[in-house]
Amino acid sequence: MEPGTRSPHTAVVDPELIADFRVEFDDAFDNIQGILVKLDRAADKHEDLHGLFRALHSVKSNLRMMQLDALSEFVHAMEDILDDMRSDKINYVTPFSDVSLLCLERVRDVFTAVFAGDADAAQLLDPVKQVLARVHTDHARYELHLQDVLVQLDPTLVATAIPASDERPVDLDFFKQMAVFIERRLGYAEQSLQRMLLMAEQMNALAGNTIDVTQLRAAVYVHDVGMAFLPPQLLGKQGEFSTEERHMLRSHADLGADLLDHLTEWYEASQMVRHHHERQDGQGYPRGLAGQQICAGAKLLAIVDTFEAMTQSRIYREQKRTVLRVVAEINAQVDQQFDRGWVEIFNQWARKSFSKAK
Repeated sequence: MEPGTRSPHTAVVDPELIADFRVEFDDAFDNIQGILVKLDRAADKHEDLHGLFRALHSVKSNLRMMQLDALSEFVHAMEDILDDMRSDKINYVTPFSDVSLLCLERVRDVFTAVFAGDADAAQLLDPVKQVLARVHTDHARYELHLQDVLVQLDPTLVATAIPASDERPVDLDFFKQMAVFIERRLGYAEQSLQRMLLMAEQMNALAGNTIDVTQLRAAVYVHDVGMAFLPPQLLGKQGEFSTEERHMLRSHADLGADLLDHLTEWYEASQMVRHHHERQDGQGYPRGLAGQQICAGAKLLAIVDTFEAMTQSRIYREQKRTVLRVVAEINAQVDQQFDRGWVEIFNQWARKSFSKAK
C-alpha cells in the first residue's frame, strides 16, 4: 500500500483506504498461506522462511500506516519467532504454520472490530502476544509455547497439547517413530499421520473429550502398523484379491492391536486399533462386531482413517477425492459403516475446519 496524503486520523476512517487495506491484507494472507504449504514440503526451508518474513513485514507496515499499532506489535511478535527460525536458533515446526494462520485470522477479526468502532478490541490479543513472546525468549520449550498459543487461539485444540510426564511419553515416542517409518513404507501422503492425529483430537474435543486423549493418540500411531508385516506385492496390488489375500489384509488390525497387548496400560488403545475396521452393521472385520460391541474410540478412528484415505493419495488409490465428496460419502454410510453420533461430530468438525480454510 502506497502512503497517501491524508492525515493519520482521517486515513483510519476513510472508507476507500480501509477497502484498499482489506484487499491488500487478503492478498497477503493468501500469499502467506501458500508459503506455509511450501514450507511443510521443502527440504531446505530457508528461502521460504525469508519469503514469509517479508510477507509478514509488509502486513506489519500496513497495519502501522493505518495506525493499528497494537496489531502491528502483535505481528512483530510473530516476526521475532520467524527470525529465530531464519537464523537457526530454533527449527521450523508444523504447528508454527497453524499459529501463523490463526494469528492472522485473529488480526483480521480485530481490525474489523476496530473499523466498526470497537477501539478496545486489540486488547483481546494481549494474552496471545505474551505467549508468543515466550516462544521467542524460551527456546528450550518453544514447541510447548506454540501449543499454548494454539490452545488460546482455538480451544478445541486443547487435546493436541504435548502429553505430560505421567502420560507414558516414552511409549508414545516409540509408537510415533514406528508409525512415521511405516507411513513412508506404505507410500502414504506426506504428513498423513499428523493430519489424522489432529483430526482425531479435534473431533474428540468437540465431543467433550469422551475418549482418553493419550490412548487415542497411541491408537492413531499404531492403527496401520500391522500393514508393515504384509508382503509388499499385496500392498500395491490392483484389482481383485483372493480369499487368502483378503484374509491377510484384514489381519493388520489384529497385528497392530497385538503389539499394544504386549505392553502394559494400553488396553483402550489396543481395542481402538482392533476394532477400527468393524462396521455398525456387523459387516466389518476382523470380528464382525456391530453397534455397541465396537468401542467408541474405534468408531471415531474409523471416520478419521476413511477421511484421510479418501482425500489423499494412497499406494492402492492414486486418485484422491474432494472434501465435499468424502463428507457426502461418509454421511451416506451412517448406521451402516459409521456410528451416527460420531458422524454428527465429524460434520461439526468439517464445517469448522473447512469454513476457516475458505
